[in-house]
Amino acid sequence: MTEELINKLISTSIAEAKALKIPITISIVDMGGHLTALQRMEGASFFSIDVSQKKAVTASQLKAPTHILQDITQKMPELEKAFAKNLSILTIAGGFPIIKDGKIIGGLGIAGGDFNQDKTIGEKAILALSV
Repeated sequence: MTEELINKLISTSIAEAKALKIPITISIVDMGGHLTALQRMEGASFFSIDVSQKKAVTASQLKAPTHILQDITQKMPELEKAFAKNLSILTIAGGFPIIKDGKIIGGLGIAGGDFNQDKTIGEKAILALSV
């Protein structure tokens, strides 16, 4: 994952959060789930640090946006129970796999707004990579 890619995700996320007037925390992890970048805007909750990182890890390791995983687990209670036992998994909106050249190379996690705001910010950041 290049510094340029990381900076684009962070700058786009911050711009979107400012447009929505909400402070967020952005976590970016590599394919192994290791933190490669963390940016906390002034005013973002202490809890948003952990939440954003868990969303990024979940999206990278389970290879799907967390809002999609949330929908799946709501339909499959057994899977939801299994995920609940792993404290690194968080299936709430705001986590996205980072894809380059058709391969997942990491994950992006956004936390600080409501779930729809986190999802919107993350979607725009991921879309910015294709521009």
